[in-house]
Amino acid sequence: MIASSLSGYANNDNFYYTATNITGPWLNKTYICNPAAGTRTYQSQHAKTVPVVGTEGTTYIFCSDAWANATTDAAFRVDSRLLFLPIEHNGNTLTVNWHNQWNLDVAKGNWADGSDSMWGKYLHDYCVDKYGISTAYELGQKFVPTVAGQIEAISVYGVSGESGNHTARIWRNSDNVCVGGAYTLNLTGKDEWHRYSLPAPVRVSANTEYTVSVTNGDDDRKFFAFQSTSNRFDPVKGCDPNTSAPGYWRFFNQRSKHLTFPEKSGVVATEIGSRPTTAAGNVYYRDIEFVPD
Repeated sequence: MIASSLSGYANNDNFYYTATNITGPWLNKTYICNPAAGTRTYQSQHAKTVPVVGTEGTTYIFCSDAWANATTDAAFRVDSRLLFLPIEHNGNTLTVNWHNQWNLDVAKGNWADGSDSMWGKYLHDYCVDKYGISTAYELGQKFVPTVAGQIEAISVYGVSGESGNHTARIWRNSDNVCVGGAYTLNLTGKDEWHRYSLPAPVRVSANTEYTVSVTNGDDDRKFFAFQSTSNRFDPVKGCDPNTSAPGYWRFFNQRSKHLTFPEKSGVVATEIGSRPTTAAGNVYYRDIEFVPD
């Protein structure tokens, strides 16, 4: 039996009990998410469990509500996003791990892990700062794959007013080699993620630092999205500069299974076509889709 604490709209660390009979006794209260405590069920509360029965097995889907900023601003309570994650079980042990993407075979009733990314497309627009300037920049995000694999897509979070062509590249930092690109991405001026499928996958090595860079666009203000690392990420409230909660980059590092990115990992360059290396104290919402070997 999966349960949630009484905290209104606010999320909390969900847990489960086990019993050999529906009438009880119900024992062994255990947190269901991994890592166990402190994730606040990936900013959500359990709503229901959906079984998908197929020819080869059954997948149980953990369905939960993610109420945006529910404790601080009633206007955001209309923003309830849904999470669907597979429940992994071993005997009487249940675990809900985070997957940025996973694939369900409805006919067979089984599932497999999908691609990985840094941010997981799980950003509310109130977690993003917007800046406009007259200068063209290379804006990058450093990352390290923990296993070998390939990059199949690049994503950038665009902000309102940010439009036109952007140039994207993937760099290997140790020898300053551009291993992917240049690619042209076109943004539409909306607060949303923009995804670009690579014409051919880019191979990357384990435990090697890379940078994905995307220029700001050719709109008049050359807008781009960023988040200051002086701000903090509260798993309950969202991005809140007044909280002492752990940095939001650590929160997202917990979510990515095969990618890590260091603190203050946003980098810039004023020379277009060069690898950005100057740490500006910000994180830029440049991302990749990574498929491990």
